[in-house]
Parts: sequence; structure tokens; C-alpha cells
Amino acid sequence: MSTTELSGPALQEAQSQIKDLIGRYAMAADRRDAEALTALWHSDASYVAGGETHVGVEAVIAAATQPWSGPGRSWHFPANTVIEFSSSTAATSISAVAAIATDVEGEPMYFLGFYSDAFEQRDGEWRFSRREVDILHAGKA
Repeated sequence: MSTTELSGPALQEAQSQIKDLIGRYAMAADRRDAEALTALWHSDASYVAGGETHVGVEAVIAAATQPWSGPGRSWHFPANTVIEFSSSTAATSISAVAAIATDVEGEPMYFLGFYSDAFEQRDGEWRFSRREVDILHAGKA
């Protein structure tokens, strides 16, 4: 991307909005708030997790909320986010993520991995267009 496409305050604002989306995803997931989670995605978004790709916001939300079917809880901690812009309305990011959760028996467990995300700004609003979840390690805490 040329620096004339997105720079200065516009670049800072776009970065801030994208980081906010990443944080809102974690909070919506941890609070089990499907409505808030839905608002973060474009209607044609995709979500890749566990080797499966889910396309369309309804499929994305069904896949992302599937772990909510049990009594367990979760706490997601995305960090070290790096954002790159391919244009003034398209960006990608990678974030390290650590998550602590309880399994169906209430036992603590942890997950370590990465989120690889794509975002698009449409009608002046940034949203997820894709998230790929890559869990590198998981175990009992």
C-alpha cells in the first residue's frame, strides 16, 4: 500500500477500529453474546477453525458459538497484533491468542495459538471478512 492511500490520523483511526474489533470479538465470545459477535462480521465473511471453513455470517456465528453449548466458560487474551493494509479499505492482521476455559466438567484448560484475520471497510465501517484460528497447543491447566 502506498503511504498516500492511508496515512497519519486516517491510518491511526483504521488501526484503532481494527484493534477494537479484535477486542470486541474476545469480549463477545467470553460473555456469550451472539448478538454482539454477529455485529462484528460482514454478511459474506468466513471463519476457519478445526480444519473446517464456514462461510456467511450465520455459519460463522454457529461455528464460533458452538463451544457455548456446554456449561464451560472462557477468557480470551489476543495480543501482539500486527496489522497490514493492502488498501485504504482492506487489511489483514495476525494476533497471538491465549485462552483459558473450563471444559464440560468444569476443569480448567488452556489454548495457545494465532488469529489470522482479514478486514474490510464497507459503507465506512470496518468488520471481519475472515478469521482463521490456528491452535498450536492446548491442555489441562
